[in-house]
Amino acid sequence: MKYLRLLFIPLVILSFLAMFTIDKALLSIESAAPHDSALREALSLTYPSQDWQGFQQLEGAGRWDAIERIGEVLTAKDIAKSLALAEQMEPGLDKKWFLVGILSQWAESEPQSAANYLQAVSIETQNSAVFKVFSKWVESDPRTAATYLQSMPSGSSQDLAMSTIASKWAESDPKGAITWAQQLPETTGYDYALPIIGVAGHTNLVDIHYSRNHALQLIAFRWAEADFQAATAWAKQLPGGKLRDNVLRAIAFQSEN
Repeated sequence: MKYLRLLFIPLVILSFLAMFTIDKALLSIESAAPHDSALREALSLTYPSQDWQGFQQLEGAGRWDAIERIGEVLTAKDIAKSLALAEQMEPGLDKKWFLVGILSQWAESEPQSAANYLQAVSIETQNSAVFKVFSKWVESDPRTAATYLQSMPSGSSQDLAMSTIASKWAESDPKGAITWAQQLPETTGYDYALPIIGVAGHTNLVDIHYSRNHALQLIAFRWAEADFQAATAWAKQLPGGKLRDNVLRAIAFQSEN
């Protein structure tokens, strides 16, 4: 009997600890539920037939792509509602990709409003959304997008916005893009040749900053993809120096690929 009592005591303690752990886990789930409620509502408004539990099984890139799409679809229906739900979300990847979707769709109809809102979100969200916002803006009104760029605070978002404007504008109107880029400041320290990398069969220039030299290299690089001879003829008439050398280098890389 004595041994049974000794055995009983640890079992009681273990049972208590197990109940405490379960209660704590349930409390955690209950406290987390409000954080999911905004995303859950967004899902029901965009894809009402989608099962929430099934959606929660998505992981990684598949989940972020789905959340971004939810943001796009809801914004097309009701921008005010999508923004209100975004405000309710806790900081994290769900909120980031939901906002990327919102901003991407918003830029279709009101790119300047989207760009204004872009500057109020986290830097991580800005860096993921800036290409989507400015690429759509350049398609409809490159000059206004370029003017807006000057008002942005210096930093990675401005660098990415300039890169997007230069690249997208060069695809449709390289001479217009060059006229704009020649008016940019020649920022000290950014007169180097941009590195060129290849990813998944595509080449691109990297380490781009807000400066005349970098913008012109990128425009020449994109122009040479469509019309190598015209881009080369333009580059050769530039005054001798680092800029001309850098631009010709970027163009030459297109002839090798």
